[in-house]
Amino acid sequence: KEYIFGVVAAEMPLSYNDEAIKAQAVAAYTFLLYRTKQNADKDYDITIDSQTDQAFISGEQLTKKWGDNFNEYAARLNDLLNEVDGMFIAYNGQPILAVYHAISSGKTETAKNVWGSSISYLSAVESIGDLLSPDYLSTVKVSADDFKQAFESKCSLPKTQENYIEKISRSKSGTVTSIVIGGKTFKGSDIRAAFSLRSSNFDVELKDNNFIFTVRGYGHGVG
Repeated sequence: KEYIFGVVAAEMPLSYNDEAIKAQAVAAYTFLLYRTKQNADKDYDITIDSQTDQAFISGEQLTKKWGDNFNEYAARLNDLLNEVDGMFIAYNGQPILAVYHAISSGKTETAKNVWGSSISYLSAVESIGDLLSPDYLSTVKVSADDFKQAFESKCSLPKTQENYIEKISRSKSGTVTSIVIGGKTFKGSDIRAAFSLRSSNFDVELKDNNFIFTVRGYGHGVG
C-alpha cells in the first residue's frame, strides 16, 4: 500500500476526480503484480523508473510537492486506496500488463504498433472522452536549422526543406508508424523523442522556415 501510495501520488495530481484516482491505483497495483511475477528470477520486484515501470515519489519528496496540502491530500489518498485495496485487472484469471497513458488521440493504440508485439487485451478501442481534454492538442515549432541538425548525420537530406519529409504512414488510431526523411525510414517514436513531442500521433507542416508539429494526445496511447 505504501508503494501504491507513492506511485499514484507521482503519476496523478490529487486535484483529479476520486474515480480517476481509484482507477489509477488499480492499474498501478495490477502493473506491480505483473512485474513481480515477470521479475521472479531477479532480486527486485519492480523499479521506480517511469520509462521502464512506474513513477514513484517518497514521503519526503511529497512533503515538498504538496506543501500545505500534504495532510489533506495524504488522508484523501489513503481513504481512496482503502476503497480499492486488493483490486486488480485480470485476463484469464491473471494480472494484465496494465500500461497507461495520459490522453489518447480519441482511440487507443495496439501494443503491436507501439512495441512490436501483440497483446490481445491491449487493442485499439474508441476513447472519445479524451477529445474533451484541454490538453488534447499541443504544438511544437522546430526551426528548419534545428530539424536539419537533428537528422543530417542520420540520413541524406535534400537541399530543399520542402523535401526533407517524403512520406508518412499511420496506424488506424493515427500513430505515425513510419516517416521517411532524407530517404531513410524512421519510426514516429523517433521523431517524438527527437523533438520532445507529447505523442507519436502528429501532423507536420513547413511554415516560415519552421516545421510545425501538431500533436494529438499525450503518451504512447496503449492501455
